[in-house]
Amino acid sequence: MRLDFNYIIVDDDLKRSNRQRRVKELENRINQKIISKGLNPKPKLYKSLEDFYQDESNLDVNRYDLYLSDNNLGNSGNTIQQEHANDGIELYLALHSKFLCDFILYTGSTQDVIIDRLIHHLKDKKDPGLFTRFTFVSRSSDRNVDWRGSILNVIDYIISSREEMNTMRGFYAQLTSQIHTYLKKEFNNELDFSPAIGCLNRKKFNYGFTKADIDKLHKIRKIRNGLMHQDERKCGTKPHTYYLVYYEGRDNMVEKRIYLEDFDTIRKELRDMYEKICTAFNVL
Repeated sequence: MRLDFNYIIVDDDLKRSNRQRRVKELENRINQKIISKGLNPKPKLYKSLEDFYQDESNLDVNRYDLYLSDNNLGNSGNTIQQEHANDGIELYLALHSKFLCDFILYTGSTQDVIIDRLIHHLKDKKDPGLFTRFTFVSRSSDRNVDWRGSILNVIDYIISSREEMNTMRGFYAQLTSQIHTYLKKEFNNELDFSPAIGCLNRKKFNYGFTKADIDKLHKIRKIRNGLMHQDERKCGTKPHTYYLVYYEGRDNMVEKRIYLEDFDTIRKELRDMYEKICTAFNVL
């Protein structure tokens, strides 16, 4: 179970001491949100696209939960470098072409150029997934407008998916541990989960079990192993969505995915098996 929440901010306000406060305030609010959810914030900040690209080879990009960038990265002191005025949207398109990433773009300038760039990319690349993990936030200069709150809402959505998965891990760990304990007690051994199921299999008819029940128990065991030992992974088709993995097959090479919408079915199958074991073994 991964407890770190890794994210990156690219903002040229970091170049100037009198503007750094704006970025630091955003970083602090993101960190507070992440901590409130029981996770550990792990930010990395870059003041330009060049700095990010210089460090990119050192990053495990698939471990970053979120990328954030100002669109206009061309402010340098009192001058504006027009060639970097839309670096933020170019960064998203560059990352999107390489791997899946959740990306928040914010800007205080006009949105027309950003919209035109996205439309051009969509027509050119015919990319239906262009907007699935992309969020645009207008950065207001009005102190009464909480534009950072929109960013926190996206983070809430991302983390809520991971929270449900961690809850599922806990539920699965508890019930499968109890099932394993009941099997060991019933057959008076200290076997691992798989051979303990094998003991039940050899006497399944005495307990009212079928081959299908034994197969379900092994599936439950494999799901448990996946939940306990595999980190959640990003979905390529659903926005801000993760899935969990377990493996089937004798060589444990057949990958199976579990999405949030599968959780009710998975929980019911485990609960039903737990109750069947308790009934068969006269567990009160």
